[in-house]
Amino acid sequence: MFVYNQALLMEGPVLGVIQAFVTGITGCICLAAGMQGWIGKTIKNPFRILLLAIAFLLVVPELITDIIGIVGVVVFALAYKSGLAVVKEDTAK
Repeated sequence: MFVYNQALLMEGPVLGVIQAFVTGITGCICLAAGMQGWIGKTIKNPFRILLLAIAFLLVVPELITDIIGIVGVVVFALAYKSGLAVVKEDTAK
């Protein structure tokens, strides 16, 4: 990712470095959750695709893609909290 954004090497203005760090960490978490299909609970496939899209948006070092990615994270977090994004566990065994 540092090839796209030198701020990840802590070069440049402080706010740019902070933005790159936050979006980089968030993108890595979204990529891992999207690939594994699990973040505390099993995630439904459409939301896994959403997480992968968010991860790739956050890799691109543009402000607009970062904003779209963060909005996507908020949408996913709301869906996850409401139970819409997680697979219901079958308790009747």
